[in-house]
Amino acid sequence: MSTAPSFDFRAFLDANWKSSGDVSRFLASYAVDQRVPCVAKWRERQSVPAQSFALLVVLLEIEKGQPISLSPYLK
Repeated sequence: MSTAPSFDFRAFLDANWKSSGDVSRFLASYAVDQRVPCVAKWRERQSVPAQSFALLVVLLEIEKGQPISLSPYLK
């Protein structure tokens, strides 16, 4: 029996930002207040709340000017 795929949130965060502070500053540049300790917990728990994850994806797409691929983070 195979296991269901899961999303590697930690790998997604690590691939796009070097630290929790970088994530916090990135969000702050779009007037989203997300404190560093909270982002550090995302990394620790390897889980990002749905609304915050959606914001990160959309804001990254705006920054890059194109859609981003999430398939590399599926494990």
